[in-house]
Amino acid sequence: MGYDECLWLTMEIIKLRSFLAVAEHGTFSRAGEVLSVTQSTVSLHVQALEEELGVRLFERLPRRTRLTPEGTLLRPSAAAMVAEHDRTLTLFAERKRSGAGVVRIAATNSMTMHFLPERLHQFLLEWPQTEVTILPARRDEMVALLERRECDFALVAAGPLPAGLRYAELLQADIVLITPLKHPLTALGRRKLTLEDVARYKLVVYPDGAIRRAVDHAFQSRDLRYRVAMSTAGADMVKRYVEVGLGIGFVSRLSLRPDDEARLYVISMTRFIPARRYGVVLPRGALSAPARRLLRVLAPDMTP
Repeated sequence: MGYDECLWLTMEIIKLRSFLAVAEHGTFSRAGEVLSVTQSTVSLHVQALEEELGVRLFERLPRRTRLTPEGTLLRPSAAAMVAEHDRTLTLFAERKRSGAGVVRIAATNSMTMHFLPERLHQFLLEWPQTEVTILPARRDEMVALLERRECDFALVAAGPLPAGLRYAELLQADIVLITPLKHPLTALGRRKLTLEDVARYKLVVYPDGAIRRAVDHAFQSRDLRYRVAMSTAGADMVKRYVEVGLGIGFVSRLSLRPDDEARLYVISMTRFIPARRYGVVLPRGALSAPARRLLRVLAPDMTP
């Protein structure tokens, strides 16, 4: 329903309220007192309603009014329409107070697995009536979801965006090399390790994606080539296969859990590969109230 239709409906409800007040209290002046408007305003509302319906709703007597047969016929329908309107307003007011509603987030796998869980838990403790839907998606899919308004916002790695979409950075995470705890590279120390050293061993790699492209660029820019032991999707898979000794691998530090460094040797590679930047992307237009509340938890410094 557009603005004009909403305005028309509101005016019709106002006219019906005036009609019902006159019917209940018997005079235009008393109806005006009850509704906190002037007698002439009530009279105009009733006259407009009569003109729209093409009938007289009241007999104007010297000291009071009396419903005509048409007015008597209208009264129960008018009462039902006003009551339903009020119930609808109350429903949405209660939903707003309770935080009820649905928030749809498009997010990369790393943000879904390693950034959102604790923050969503915090949010849902405060707003338990809100339902959160996470839509796992690639970057190009997220942009399409935002432009079609099929998600409220997206959590994604930094990069070019179409005009009209807004980006705000949330965090940076370096790309790290992970090896088994007793791998020969651990003897070199974190500061002395080079990509030439890494190239001597087979890698467990992502089949595609931003981290794979960043690793490829780092090796190619130094005229190096690496050997692949296997490719697998997802940081948890890479970590698991590295742990059992199938190779060494590159993952985002964002994907590391507190206990991972008890099972894996972790080496920052910021000397060779730039850190990844992650942020939130907002669509054109206003966010829903539940989406704004969640965004304040995820990005406290951002103004929606």
